[in-house]
Amino acid sequence: MDYEKALEFVERYYANSWNNLLWLLAVAFGVIGILMPIFLQWIQNRNNKKEIERINKENKVLFEKHINEINEKFIEIENRIQFLQGITYVAQGNTLMKSNASPEQLINAFLYAAYNFLLANYDQNLNYVIRTIGDIVNLNAFPKEITSIDDGINIREIYDKTLFLFDKRNTDGRYSSIISLLKEKIKFKNR
Repeated sequence: MDYEKALEFVERYYANSWNNLLWLLAVAFGVIGILMPIFLQWIQNRNNKKEIERINKENKVLFEKHINEINEKFIEIENRIQFLQGITYVAQGNTLMKSNASPEQLINAFLYAAYNFLLANYDQNLNYVIRTIGDIVNLNAFPKEITSIDDGINIREIYDKTLFLFDKRNTDGRYSSIISLLKEKIKFKNR
């Protein structure tokens, strides 16, 4: 009988141990099955946040680069428009010279041309305009008082704007002669 009791005890012990082991494994797999995905999700979220920050920084740099490129193109287009307007005013001034227009109309056309060339930073045609303004002033008995508004055209306004730009760009003194010529020879009646 002792043998049967010992055998029964061993069988019960191993059966209980096996059941306990199965429960332990089930609980462990349950815990791992719940905690492991949560832990992996946490790691993935952290990595995603870092990746999103990196992508946002790259996008910001690319966006700023593209904005700068667009601004440069816009400035280039703006300068071309200013240049074309300057050419138009030179053509208008040349046409007015051929039709014996008043000195005020000639000065107005060539001041607009100079103003647009200055805005466009285009000095090649500006030299022609400066020489032409000098010729108009010297050939038409300036200094004389001219009206600020001639046939509805505000000569004084373009005079002031052009003189301002000449002053601003005169860092090396190359526009000093035209600045002094304009200030010395052109006077306005209602100043």
